[in-house]
Amino acid sequence: MLSQVSFRPVAGFIFRHAFVAIALFSGLTDVQAQTQKQYDACDFTALLATLRAYEDTLAAERSVAVVRQDYRVEVTDLGIADKTYWIFRCNALLDSIAALQADVAFARLDPPTMDTDSISGISATGATFHGKYTSDGGSPVTHLWFRYGLTAGNLVDSVAVTGTTSPFTKAVTTLTGGSLYYVAVFGKNAAGTASGDTMSFTAAAPFACGNTVTFDGYSYRTATIAGECWFVDNLRSTKLNDGTVIPGDGDTDATWKLYTTPAQCAYNNAPANVTTYGRLYNYYAVLSGKLCPSGWHVSSRADWTALTAAYPGAAAAGLKSSSGDSPAWNGTNISGFSALPGGTRHSFDGSFGNVGTGGTYWDLPPSGNPTAYSFWSGSTSVSPGTYVSTAWAYGNSIRCVQD
Repeated sequence: MLSQVSFRPVAGFIFRHAFVAIALFSGLTDVQAQTQKQYDACDFTALLATLRAYEDTLAAERSVAVVRQDYRVEVTDLGIADKTYWIFRCNALLDSIAALQADVAFARLDPPTMDTDSISGISATGATFHGKYTSDGGSPVTHLWFRYGLTAGNLVDSVAVTGTTSPFTKAVTTLTGGSLYYVAVFGKNAAGTASGDTMSFTAAAPFACGNTVTFDGYSYRTATIAGECWFVDNLRSTKLNDGTVIPGDGDTDATWKLYTTPAQCAYNNAPANVTTYGRLYNYYAVLSGKLCPSGWHVSSRADWTALTAAYPGAAAAGLKSSSGDSPAWNGTNISGFSALPGGTRHSFDGSFGNVGTGGTYWDLPPSGNPTAYSFWSGSTSVSPGTYVSTAWAYGNSIRCVQD
């Protein structure tokens, strides 16, 4: 009679179901009196061969020695002189195969292949890093980030990328002008973390008034006048500072006068006039708040008040370009402001007028209607004029002032 049976799993293996093959005990008395149990049937010889093959493969993938596991269960019949049986459990063997398959699949994974692609938009305080991964290593990339710093081997600052789509970018705004920086991209998947090559760049030198400013492909001179840093060239851009194209180039008079959105043009639609006088902009372009480069603004009411107070009356001749300047005019330009007779474009019919004899500049007031400040060949003073909303389609010149 089977008086007691104990199960002792082999060390290193955990079984979730207890299976004992009744056939092993068919010669014992009272077996028929035992409750019959159902067990999964399997070809354990084939399963063991599969397990051994996976053990070999796993060792090869990990470049380590093969580790052989014992998948048997020891069963002892204490009623027959402690007779011991070794059995295999089908579900346990299948679970082991699944576990080894997962281990092999994981061992075959690699970290992602990362590429620090490029750096753009470099300024005195910021830059945009570009990166990508050329392979995910067989597992989804879960994290992306850039590290940067002043020493190639010690990238102490880190910025995370939003999302995991490749290619990707990340802007930073905490740079120190004139400093040499190093940057590398990093990526992570289930297999681990990898980095791209390390690139270097130099943040632009801190801006000092008197340096040039480049915007939309044009360079602008600057000067400190009446306590503020001004562009001393008329604006020439065909885009807002967010990259939006400003329409109007080449438009007919009939089309121009109908604009109620930002517009710009060359005087008389002649590109050569842009080189000499810059472009003309309607007031809707001024209202966009995006005409000047970042860190600059269209000259405000306060800016013009300070400027004309510093050069009142006839002294305003000091704001006009002189005969020795290029382009030349009939002022003294002792201020360095270099006002030019760039003309205007009328709102009532879209026609052009006054180039060579007068130049008019928009301001941007805190509220209400703008004032435009005109310089004339026959006058040494500045003539301000208020433009009501029906005149906002006028095209006038623009100067930018540092924030």
